[in-house]
Amino acid sequence: MRQQDRHSLRPSYQLNGLFNHPSLKSLSPSVAADVNVICNNSLPKQTFLKISPLFSLSDVLMEGEAENAFLGREWVFKELYQMIVVEHSTFTFIQGCNGSGKTAITRQLILQSLFFSQNSVNGDTVDSGIVIESQSSLNSTLSSKNYEWLRAVGVRIVAYHNCRLYHASTCVIPEFVLNIAAHMYNSPLLQSYADLIRENKELIELLQSESLCFTIEPVELFRKLIIEPLKRVVISDDECMIIIIDAIDEADFHRNESGESIAWLLKQVSSQIPVWLRFILTSATMAPLCGLNVRTLQIDDAELDQRVMRDTQILLEYRITVSPQLEQKLRSCSASESINEVIDELVARSRGNQLFLTLLLDLIEQNRINIMSSSIALLPTDLFQLYLLYFNLTFKSLAHFHTVSPIISTIIASLKPLDFNDIYSILNSSQPEPYITRDEVAARLAMLTPMIVKLSNDKYAPLHPTFREWVIKMSDQTDYAIDIRQGHILHSLYLVRKGNLSPELFFELGHHLLKANPYKYMRPGTAPDLPNGKDCHILWIQRAAGHPSALQNSLLFERNCYYPNSKVSRLLLLSGANTNCCWPDDSCLLSTFANTGNITMIQLLIQFSVDLNYVNPKTGQTPIFYAVQKAQLDAVRMLYEHGAKVNIYDSNDLSLLDYTAKTNSVKLMSFLLECEWSVRNQKDKGKNRAEALKRAFETAAANGQVQICEFLLDCTDAITNTSTAMCVACANGQSETVQFLLSRGATLSTNQYWQGKSALICAIESGSWDLVVNVLNSSNIDLNADNTSDDGWTPLIVAARYGHVGLVDLLINRGADIDIKDKNGLTAIMHTVICRHASTAALLIDRGCDITVKDNNGNGLIHLLAQYSNKCLIDRLLEKGLSLEDKNNEDLRAVEIAIRYGNQNAVDIFLRRGARLRTLTWRVAVISEPEFVLVLIRKLLDDAAILFRRKRPLEALHRFEYALEKCSELMGDKIDQENIMQASNVVKNKTEFIRLAPIQGQLREYKVQILLAMASLKEKIMNSLMR
Repeated sequence: MRQQDRHSLRPSYQLNGLFNHPSLKSLSPSVAADVNVICNNSLPKQTFLKISPLFSLSDVLMEGEAENAFLGREWVFKELYQMIVVEHSTFTFIQGCNGSGKTAITRQLILQSLFFSQNSVNGDTVDSGIVIESQSSLNSTLSSKNYEWLRAVGVRIVAYHNCRLYHASTCVIPEFVLNIAAHMYNSPLLQSYADLIRENKELIELLQSESLCFTIEPVELFRKLIIEPLKRVVISDDECMIIIIDAIDEADFHRNESGESIAWLLKQVSSQIPVWLRFILTSATMAPLCGLNVRTLQIDDAELDQRVMRDTQILLEYRITVSPQLEQKLRSCSASESINEVIDELVARSRGNQLFLTLLLDLIEQNRINIMSSSIALLPTDLFQLYLLYFNLTFKSLAHFHTVSPIISTIIASLKPLDFNDIYSILNSSQPEPYITRDEVAARLAMLTPMIVKLSNDKYAPLHPTFREWVIKMSDQTDYAIDIRQGHILHSLYLVRKGNLSPELFFELGHHLLKANPYKYMRPGTAPDLPNGKDCHILWIQRAAGHPSALQNSLLFERNCYYPNSKVSRLLLLSGANTNCCWPDDSCLLSTFANTGNITMIQLLIQFSVDLNYVNPKTGQTPIFYAVQKAQLDAVRMLYEHGAKVNIYDSNDLSLLDYTAKTNSVKLMSFLLECEWSVRNQKDKGKNRAEALKRAFETAAANGQVQICEFLLDCTDAITNTSTAMCVACANGQSETVQFLLSRGATLSTNQYWQGKSALICAIESGSWDLVVNVLNSSNIDLNADNTSDDGWTPLIVAARYGHVGLVDLLINRGADIDIKDKNGLTAIMHTVICRHASTAALLIDRGCDITVKDNNGNGLIHLLAQYSNKCLIDRLLEKGLSLEDKNNEDLRAVEIAIRYGNQNAVDIFLRRGARLRTLTWRVAVISEPEFVLVLIRKLLDDAAILFRRKRPLEALHRFEYALEKCSELMGDKIDQENIMQASNVVKNKTEFIRLAPIQGQLREYKVQILLAMASLKEKIMNSLMR
């Protein structure tokens, strides 16, 4: 048949897709920070600390996969837009069987995000209704609106995370949180989030340290890094941001012993997530998301949803269009000239599984299977059958298969993708010397394509989770039995031969050994140089340590804190790990698990004779302290029952009851009071216990723990005086506790003191009007004699410092001296300036305080405002007669103090209000902050411009001359470098000239501008005189 006739027999069909994606390397997220276009709005570029995400698309994409055409699915993106943007669904769940195309959908969304999108669309679009008749038409640049929903969703993405079963790190909580936070930090849409992170040193350290994140409780980590900063980000009500999490069911496979996984974490934090933040989740099953309120989008319901079958048909017809070989093969098995029957059969057989259809078409196109009209019914019907067919076609004999089975078992047993060198080394670890060449490994890897794929980062991984499942569950029912234990044995041998392992690698070795059980399953001839008896796994670990100290400290693995592996930990303990090993801060391992409340690990360490009363030399705390601080009642009970002491104090002289009072756990307090306090005699026991209870009561009052206070009052007889607790509660501003104690008969009197503070001052610190009045009415108090012992602060000064305007007014009315000074010579109004309570300062001014007062250093109110500026107060005090020329004991005026403390606002205010510039002013600017030198120069130029506009050219010229003189002096133009001290009153040495180096360019520009302005001004003056 002629070529043109064959084209005419091709079916006409609707085709819709994205083609010609740039290569993944050109879409590297490393350029994400430089993207400054969002929805046609320009965002300013910023230079800031670079924090790279832990995982990117190159870690999960197969080599060349980004260039594959994406077809159909417009309806999916439209429904996503409807659910997420229009209906404000927090969690949208894309559900589909394995191979249905969930990852392809999320990949397209990510490629449309601002992490990857470029000025043009990712590839050309072909609209529905176009008949593709030649390869050239695939390169058309026809625009399509069918993917506007895709772009509308993709442009809102601020983070993404791909969970992969073959890469354990992508499936655990700390790395997930870090990866999401790092993506948001780099997102052009969330620059405000990045700003908040940079402002917080703790958050920066968390983002830069995986090991630090392992020591923080999972929900707390998510709250710190994501929820709290995002709550401070302002997003309009009609907008939203999106986070994509792909294959969350694969992450569930790697959940820790207590059942915590990424899905579990989302359930825990769902109520705290900002309303504008949305999540797109994908999973093959609903099980991991049970308990989470999600909207579900089903993409594999081939029986009830014709759109699923349509997308499958589009994929098949596209493959036929671009591959004449495939078309020819399919036509050869058609009973008629039309190919439609074959297409319908293959579409029906796939049942919406695009991976199945793709692999099947690859086999047909590569002529690996010959199909006829009578043999179509014999084709595979699911992925498992297809994998078996691949193996049947690939391996001519079982001996041929056995040469590659170690590679399969090695890759599937691995906790992470392996590069070529890793695979080569692991395969050769079964013998003392390498016995497989690199060429042989490369040939065997090529033979396993496409079941074992090469990722874009040059590492190898299983094609799909279903292939791993088939290997583990089904291969032993075929001729191609693959024992994954052999892969674990090879990994173990590799780590043993490597030696000098870190704690992380010890845990990896323990994992593989427990999975392998080499004594029972290691094949004859493997590792003849290593022990192979019943205890070989212990001997292997000891050999891998290299040095005994490494094995002793092998349990000091940060991830094992909140994400422990008790089975591997037990194996390491059996091998010689030290139960009493300590972290760098001298806290012991038991303290860590007591703090997290991990009963399993506490029991394990107790079984191996851990020291329950080990004292941290830095803090004086034993493990039970760490359990109490987190209110881990079960851990406290277990430690006590096995011999932990409870009548102990730490380096700060705090008891367990003190820490319990801070937690507000009544159950824990009740348990500790029931414990036996082992002391020498019964008399000391009562004394120690009673003293600890009193201090715990005061601690509870200081921390506002009303329930603990109530429990101790009702259930013990040790609390007979509540006055001290009342003072403590007042001093710490615990109003609720104060009200409770008042209701239980607590009073304050003038002879009560706490930490050098009288009852009245404690009451004032609480801010309670009723309590202050109660104390004032209780007896005659000299308001001007009652002061704190250290600073001499009177009740009025304390009220002023706390900004309690009403109490300040009350105390003045009760006779408090408004101008009394403390030991530093500061009055109440000076304290209000320091503490930035402008309204309180205004009240004191209205009540007639002395505004000319000065402290022991000669600083007046105007000097203090230079440090703690408030424009309203400055204006008001200047209007009342304060002078900007007042000097303190150091001969400094307000403007010089403002420059010294780098207070730009105060400097601007003082200069606008007419502050004069002295030589000392320039000198302070040079020493403190050279940037202020430019501010002073600009001040002179502004003054000159104003004077010129006011028809005072000679005065303007004088300002220009003074500015020119300072520029020349600061640039060193007229200064002999050997005689700086004699030549300049502003710059005294070469070091100060070096400090001015960053502003030399601007000084030079100012000098040129001044010279030009002076020349013009002089010309105008001469012209004026000549008239």
